[in-house]
Amino acid sequence: MTRTARERLRDARDVRRERDGRPAPSEIAYGVYVGVLVAAIVGVPIVRAIVLGLMSAPARATLFDPASATLLSLGGGALLGAAMLAGRTRGPVLADPFHAWVLTSLELRGRTTLRATFVRGGGTTALALTAIAGIVCIALALGGGVPAVSVWRFFGAAALFAVLAVVAWLAGQSLRPNTVRLGATGIALLVAVSAAAPAVLPYTPWGWLGALWPPAASATGAAPGPLAPDVAGPVALIALAAAAALTLAAAPSLLDRISPATALWQASRWQAALTLARTGDAAATLAAFGTPGTRGRGIHLALPRVLPLAYLARDGLVALRRPARIAVGAVALTVAGGLLGIAARSADATAPALAGALLAFLALGPFCDGLRHAADAAGRPPLLGVSARADAAMHALLPLVAAIVLGGLGALLLGAGSATWWVVAAIACLVLVRAMDAAKGPLPIELMMPVPTPMGDASVMVIALWQSDAILVALLLAGGLTIALPSWGAGAWIALLAAAALIAALANARFGRAGQPQGADR
Repeated sequence: MTRTARERLRDARDVRRERDGRPAPSEIAYGVYVGVLVAAIVGVPIVRAIVLGLMSAPARATLFDPASATLLSLGGGALLGAAMLAGRTRGPVLADPFHAWVLTSLELRGRTTLRATFVRGGGTTALALTAIAGIVCIALALGGGVPAVSVWRFFGAAALFAVLAVVAWLAGQSLRPNTVRLGATGIALLVAVSAAAPAVLPYTPWGWLGALWPPAASATGAAPGPLAPDVAGPVALIALAAAAALTLAAAPSLLDRISPATALWQASRWQAALTLARTGDAAATLAAFGTPGTRGRGIHLALPRVLPLAYLARDGLVALRRPARIAVGAVALTVAGGLLGIAARSADATAPALAGALLAFLALGPFCDGLRHAADAAGRPPLLGVSARADAAMHALLPLVAAIVLGGLGALLLGAGSATWWVVAAIACLVLVRAMDAAKGPLPIELMMPVPTPMGDASVMVIALWQSDAILVALLLAGGLTIALPSWGAGAWIALLAAAALIAALANARFGRAGQPQGADR
């Protein structure tokens, strides 16, 4: 008797469930207990601190700034494009390799076999995005000055926009790569047009989200678009609801288009990344998501005879082989320069300073592939007759140029004025932090040994501290000194230069040790 595809799918799920073992009710209850306890002990204080920070006078001045609605709109458009690109690497429909192969290889359509997986992955992401908006809404409601109707209206709009982002994420996973790139490019161009011509915003989904921003919706005066202020809000909410319903109706057809090769490839890579993450190696975990650059391989570059210029040209060509990655890094570095410029001009701008420092450190990553290559190649016979230290110094030219040009551009665009020099210097120092981090080497095996304490094993804290040392240094260096700049003045410059010299010496020592042949110290 021939069994149907649904029966075979049910049998495969039963076999898989029996092989893995079902959790006992006590285990489920314990998991719920631990989750609630962690949320109460860790989550509630963090949310409370964020809400109190958003209720402070500087934060409220930023939230109620007339440009905040426009920035929110442009950020929403960028989120849709980024979600579509992220779907090529890791989509909302993700399972282990076995399930990925079984669910996509049957005769049944994806809307039947992948629906539950999509609901779990996409629903969790939508709830997370809505929760972030909910925290902001709580701060606006408790701070006063905003009608409760506007707050609830924006909360609903954020939930609807989260649905749009999840469906865009699914489209990036299911559509062909060329179609995804074309769609993301179209969104980016439309966002750029919206930034240049704000009159376009009322006709875009991210413009509808910005029109419902509570401070902008409750303000009197110019209306966000051709409609009156008391009409624009409800119309924008209805338009967002219609857009969310239409895109959600397209989700089943997108699930049908997910190919077995894509599902199996993403599942295998995600499983490999999780395996590496359990070892505590953050660099290897992130490298598991990398794909070899395919653009520009046919370009024959005539290298300059001057060695630093040759390094700069070669690293630039390598960076252009991943255009989406380098474009995101360039935009993020420009935004980071703007945030640091805002913080340098304000007497109390902790949030922009820390956010700018963290974003600048992360945005420098696509430009620092040469530094990571120099660290990996240290200790081998030099190909160009230069030492490991000189090789690292040459590869640091591209991120330095990016820090100066893009970071300074972001500061100038937001009117940093004389603080632009500080922004350029702070981001340039983060290049030294990147070089120090690149030469750190693999995780020492000694740090993985258990550390017994009365509260349990603390080895995970040691590993986390070892992995995040560069981020902490970046926050202290660029973020902390930017916060202190208005009050310290020249003292902040002295501290920045001293810290840069110390970090450069540490990076030089690490590359020097890495450049020694193995066994040379014996």
